[in-house]
Amino acid sequence: MRGERWPGVVVRHGEAVRRKAWSGEERLRPLTDEGEAQARRLVALLDAFGVTGVHTSSSTRCLDTVRPYATSSGCPLTAYDVLSEEDATTDGVVDLLDTLVDAREPVVVCTHRPVLPTVLDALGAPDVELRPADLLVVHHRKGRVVAAEGYRP
Repeated sequence: MRGERWPGVVVRHGEAVRRKAWSGEERLRPLTDEGEAQARRLVALLDAFGVTGVHTSSSTRCLDTVRPYATSSGCPLTAYDVLSEEDATTDGVVDLLDTLVDAREPVVVCTHRPVLPTVLDALGAPDVELRPADLLVVHHRKGRVVAAEGYRP
């Protein structure tokens, strides 16, 4: 799909253990059983869009949301602190997204609710509310967004 048209997929991590119920380090907060099921259901959706690269926050709940697809498809999975809730900065997110868009490859980016507005803005996508494991497919043509559509696994 390299070239004129390609989708970029943005995913909010799956349902995670509630913050108040988790006493460990925030970055290590895991998915619930439902979050794990959501991650498994994402595999077919991401495959339908020909995703060839998996880019995610380094937090456990994000990694575990997209790992089933990376494992199933054989796509490389790359984790970034700059996509994490704790370390995201506007400049860091914009720089990463610019690099991914410039590559013109169908990729998925998984991150957290507080980081989503920056990711969507960097992509030129509409600012939509994504619930856990929801995804927004942002269709690019010749370097600009021509459509966006949401899915729930």
